[in-house]
Amino acid sequence: MNKKIISVLAYFLKSPTKALISTWIVWAIVLVSLPFSYTTPPSVLILGFIVGCILCFSIGDLITKLALSFAQKGQSSGWRGSQRSLLNPERIQKNLKRLDRIILSLAIVGLLGGSLFVMAKFSLSGLNFSDGVTGARLQRANDILSGNAGDTPFITYIGLLTFPCSSAAFLASFLHVGFTKNTLRWSRLSIISPFAVTIVTGGRGGILQILVMFLSTILIRRYRKEAPMHQLISPKARKSLKTGKLFLVMAILFAVYNVYVFNSRRELTNSNFGASLVNWEQNYGIYPSPFLENMVSFGILDGDLLLNVMQTYFYLTSGPSVFTILENSQVNIGPYFGIYQVGLLSSFVDKFFADISPVPQMMSELAQARIVGLLPSAWGMMFVDFGFLGTLLEAFALGCLSRIVYFLAIHRGWLGDKLMFSFVVMAIVMSPIAAPLGFSDSFFTLIVFLVVGKTLNHISRNVSHV
Repeated sequence: MNKKIISVLAYFLKSPTKALISTWIVWAIVLVSLPFSYTTPPSVLILGFIVGCILCFSIGDLITKLALSFAQKGQSSGWRGSQRSLLNPERIQKNLKRLDRIILSLAIVGLLGGSLFVMAKFSLSGLNFSDGVTGARLQRANDILSGNAGDTPFITYIGLLTFPCSSAAFLASFLHVGFTKNTLRWSRLSIISPFAVTIVTGGRGGILQILVMFLSTILIRRYRKEAPMHQLISPKARKSLKTGKLFLVMAILFAVYNVYVFNSRRELTNSNFGASLVNWEQNYGIYPSPFLENMVSFGILDGDLLLNVMQTYFYLTSGPSVFTILENSQVNIGPYFGIYQVGLLSSFVDKFFADISPVPQMMSELAQARIVGLLPSAWGMMFVDFGFLGTLLEAFALGCLSRIVYFLAIHRGWLGDKLMFSFVVMAIVMSPIAAPLGFSDSFFTLIVFLVVGKTLNHISRNVSHV
């Protein structure tokens, strides 16, 4: 990847606050610069509330930064995580081999978990894949809305809980130097698992998550030339790992898959260009400029291409508009205390506490507000769960946590810390779309990162600053 592009991107990730503000500035630029419009554009109230959330996040970040800086003054050496100088060479090699085995194990477990999930989807879910993954996804959505969705096979939960191990192994292979060729081979190969899980469900969020986290490892490595982030990667890794090219290949494959999803959805509904425009304006509240429509009618612009670009635009920018629709609906929705943000939590409550589950009421209220299946941005999802005041408090707490993760990744540089850093970057960059745990796979990814992160930290601190 071009070094100038990396330098620019790295500049905007120097702090959680700068990353969040930059993300929303990019969102605003994309919103106003492309020739598409919303029937319900983001209201002044919602935009003001989003600014308030960003401000609360920034205050949490700043207060935590000051607290950590004060604590660091008396323990300047304590934050430097490596103890390599205190260990003999035999102990170092033992830790290196142990770390290598753990990453290899994560890669294999992740591949097995992804395989279990795919197998369960095809053979145990009762879904019909004759119309492809898009048809199966539509069938599943209709079953859920009609209340006819069957119980999820237990093997599916095992797959969901274990396949993110592949993400941890894959990212770790670009954050640490010293893995054997066999471990590197399996860890890189294991990226197939999150891709397969996302594709078999007909979604896109899981792939987008891993792409953003992978990008964060490239940016972290770029910081190697700048104080105080010089401990995050070694010069050897920067030369030996061609992450930029791999990222571009993955991004291109993701773009091709996006085109497939868009086209297959239109084929399922037998919609031509005109019918698709009417459908998107009536059901999703978005339409292109008359100039673009005229270009299609004159044969200058391909209609499918225009629809694909418009749908991508909607996916990336619609959050605040959906939030505005929710607010304008005057539906007295929530609070649901995390059930809306965390899909697994809603499934768990609905299955094991069906008599007192608020999920049916939540789905009814979302339907009344006409936002079922739509994502109202991170702040909108927090609003459904905690209301206006609760969202501001959650934004403040996330600012505090983001700074802590950022601080540890810089000043300790342990492998588990850097994995969490990639998750935080992903959560910030994708905040215009959904909350940190609002995507189907993000909760399981966070669980895996937290569980394995402690072990990875314990070992990597006794090896080197990697």
